Amino acid sequence: MTAKYQHILVVDDDKTFIYLNYKLISKITGCNKILLKMSGITALQYLEECDLSNDFPELISIDWNMPLGNGNDFIQEYTKRFHPKHPQTKVLVISGATSEKQMSKVLQLDFVIGFLPKPVNEKTLANAIL
Repeated sequence: MTAKYQHILVVDDDKTFIYLNYKLISKITGCNKILLKMSGITALQYLEECDLSNDFPELISIDWNMPLGNGNDFIQEYTKRFHPKHPQTKVLVISGATSEKQMSKVLQLDFVIGFLPKPVNEKTLANAIL
């Protein structure tokens, strides 16, 4: 049986959270290729490389509140540049705080599978990505 995810990208500016999220996602999915980026800007640069090499992640977990390329900026760029070419990729937003208006707007996008509050636990994360 092939794992649901072969390539996952985790984006967060908090080193502790990104490590914990990596461990949880690895445990839940069994995926061996989980890449970590610390900003929306570096994540978009990485996705450009993935697009060129035809090795695009099936799942992207992104923090909403980051100083260098926040979740909203990332989603806007992702929608224009990558979603048309990679419609199978799913995005999960994880955030410590955001408005209901922002959350409901983002959840209307067909590729966004959830908007989870921090800290996220294993069961909640598993329900969102499996």
